[in-house]
Amino acid sequence: MARAYIEEPESVIVMKIVNNNAGSIGYKREVEEHISAIDLSHRGRLLIRTLLDSFEVKSPKGSYLCLVYPPIRELLSVY
Repeated sequence: MARAYIEEPESVIVMKIVNNNAGSIGYKREVEEHISAIDLSHRGRLLIRTLLDSFEVKSPKGSYLCLVYPPIRELLSVY
């Protein structure tokens, strides 16, 4: 998990870094954006993690897609 200073200081986000397979980068982002656009009144909406943001990191070995999510469960520090 990573700490984000975007909306709230000390907020927590989860980042998923996707393999640099160029053919799947656009597809994975499209799927995540589609899921995030599902109607808020849908009864299963609360059970699905939704995408907050995405960005690409370029390196000499290729581009990596980074997907940003809210955490699914409580932090371990709660316990």
